[in-house]
Amino acid sequence: MATDEELDRVLSRSARTKAHKKRVEEITQRLESFNDLVAGLSDLPIVTMPRQPVRNPTPAPTGAIFRPLTEDFITIEWEGRRFELPRMAAAAVKVLYQAWKSGAPEMPQQAVLKRIKSKNSRLHDVFRGTGLWNALVVPGERLGTRRLNLPDPRA
Repeated sequence: MATDEELDRVLSRSARTKAHKKRVEEITQRLESFNDLVAGLSDLPIVTMPRQPVRNPTPAPTGAIFRPLTEDFITIEWEGRRFELPRMAAAAVKVLYQAWKSGAPEMPQQAVLKRIKSKNSRLHDVFRGTGLWNALVVPGERLGTRRLNLPDPRA
């Protein structure tokens, strides 16, 4: 014969099982209601807003001075300030500087990341903590591009 303690344990387990089943039924009903709601949305037209191109927020200062102080661009000088860059940020600045010198200063961010073999998915992450994002490295005229904030080399 079962003791009172064993009976309490069995009854407690049974009560937990019933409560669990009830909770599963409630969640299932809510999920079905949500699915019905989503199914009704598929008839609505999709409206998208045209994307506006990002404009350069900070035009290059007149006579902005930029120069790499080391061949690998780890140490650079910009507007009279000296910067020590992490390896990936230095490589990105070098790529953008080469593009600027070639007369086509804008580069797609993903192209820069690919050229420097970065594991980051965003160029912004490469420049984290340097103080150069949106200062030296600014948005280009075309969406998704970046360039150095330097005067036009052809001017």
